[in-house]
Amino acid sequence: MPIKMIAADLDDTLLDPRGLITERTKAAVREAVRRNCIFVPASGRMPAAMRAIAEELQINGAVIAFNGALTTDLFTGRDIVRMPVRHDLAVEAALMAEERGAHVQMYKDGTYYYKNENIYAGRYARALGIPGHAVGEKMSEWFTGDADKILIVNEKENIALWAEEFRQHFAGRLNCAISKPTYLEIFSCHADKGEALKAYSESLGIDRDETAAFGDGENDMSMIDFAGCGYVMANADASLLARAPFAAPSNAVDGLARVLEHWFSDGTIPEV
Repeated sequence: MPIKMIAADLDDTLLDPRGLITERTKAAVREAVRRNCIFVPASGRMPAAMRAIAEELQINGAVIAFNGALTTDLFTGRDIVRMPVRHDLAVEAALMAEERGAHVQMYKDGTYYYKNENIYAGRYARALGIPGHAVGEKMSEWFTGDADKILIVNEKENIALWAEEFRQHFAGRLNCAISKPTYLEIFSCHADKGEALKAYSESLGIDRDETAAFGDGENDMSMIDFAGCGYVMANADASLLARAPFAAPSNAVDGLARVLEHWFSDGTIPEV
């Protein structure tokens, strides 16, 4: 069965280890789009941080942002699905992280907020290319309204420990997933990349067996498990590779592009 929709994580999957799109990957994605395959960037990032990538790749569909909490068309501004974290839960998660000495970022209205400038905020802003807002107060005390997501940043040893604590504490109320070794993402219990990919593909009449997904993180596994062709990148943690339906070469060697090029040659993504 031909592949009609591809969802791909960004960091450490579509992007190379420098955080850039290589010419080979760009050419492969554009060729898939030319062949009428819908390409869907799927990330924990906010939409504004995905726009430049979407434009560079010349995608032909929506993006999945905030780990599936928001599926939106960047070019029309139309939100397809939005599932924020209720204010009371967002504050509870922020307070729990603050008690552990973590850096906490809260997202809403297309931007993000945190208490003060520090090494974690600086690294994040440089990697994203979009600065946030230091408000001088704890997020648990300052933040109002619902949140698109909460990001907890700290050293990887702490994040690995805290992830289990947060999952147990918020079981059935929030989703908690490690997206990078130093990032713990907190988002709606109704949201994940797999559910977002399922809803978006069904809205376009695309069968599950006609979808593919690529990722390297724990927060990618739901869409990898959902897709008819689910790929974990070779640079992922060994525990995720052990669960992989399929393995793609590392992002350091254009792994995603190599798989797409094979699909072009064998007709899995047919010529139009």
